[in-house]
Amino acid sequence: MGRLISLRNFLRVRPLLQRTLSVLFAFSAVSSNCFFPGESSGGVPQPLVNCGASLGHFLGGRSGYDFIPAMFTLAMAQMRVVGGDRLGNLGRAVDQIATAAAQGAAVVVLPEAMDLGWTHPSAPAEAEPVPDGASCRVLREAARRHSIWVCAGLVERAGLEVFNAAVLIDDRGSVVLHHRKLNELDLAHDCYAGGDRLGVVETPFGRLGVMICADAFAPGQPVARTLGLMGARMILSPCAWAVPADHDPVRDPYGQLWRDHYGTVARDFELWIAGVSNVGVLSAGPWAGRRCIGCSLLVDPSGTPVVQGPYGVDAESLLIARVAPRPWSRRGLGP
Repeated sequence: MGRLISLRNFLRVRPLLQRTLSVLFAFSAVSSNCFFPGESSGGVPQPLVNCGASLGHFLGGRSGYDFIPAMFTLAMAQMRVVGGDRLGNLGRAVDQIATAAAQGAAVVVLPEAMDLGWTHPSAPAEAEPVPDGASCRVLREAARRHSIWVCAGLVERAGLEVFNAAVLIDDRGSVVLHHRKLNELDLAHDCYAGGDRLGVVETPFGRLGVMICADAFAPGQPVARTLGLMGARMILSPCAWAVPADHDPVRDPYGQLWRDHYGTVARDFELWIAGVSNVGVLSAGPWAGRRCIGCSLLVDPSGTPVVQGPYGVDAESLLIARVAPRPWSRRGLGP
């Protein structure tokens, strides 16, 4: 019988094995440009830089994770959001995070502006900083306590400006990605400043990107496609999908807009996209009286919808799915 390797010896050689596998994968599937997160400051990584896919980067293991993405369980928290009710919304979010973790999820996505509600007039007075405002701290603590990654939309105060923002929080409670919505609807321009950033981050589940709602249907899909070109294996998108109060889902089924835009980008870049909307009535603001109706959507790398949340102003739901990200081929899309 051959000799069994001792635990001590295995632990000694394991880093070398991991680096060797990473290098082999890199040279077979990676081209000359590679984006890594910069050094963190205050819990938020600095802007991503094009550092090149040199051998030193792979041997150095700057990302801290394997380059072959791991299959994981995703939770999509189609929760009720009440305009201006920060404490109630955060309480519901924490409950959703705890339930998602109890059901084995590694990542949970919450809706857009889930602390105050999309375009609610409380934003100028109630918006808080990221990552150290009270709302973000509550989500960070929930992520840490339940050892789960959390993506959520927040209304952010930065100096004199208010942004429609989203964060990705790791399972230790640190904000590792911070996005500000780029393609805001015209009617919300008086509520939020224009976004100024877009990025991806390495995770145990592959490289993840974040966008927000209408970012997905900017003409030509530049936001989602840029995330694809930056190597995102999955895009997480907090949303607030609203319809007129008299909308008839039988005569006019909801969701084709998102299936079309998500599906095209997912196919072209072989990535997953998860859009998670809240439910509830928009009680104030430019769309007062409209209803957020859920219908949260998960699209796989073939562009096929694999999860569709229920429709309705009361259709709260926690949707669970298994996700198998594909390695990044770094293919160009030119002629």
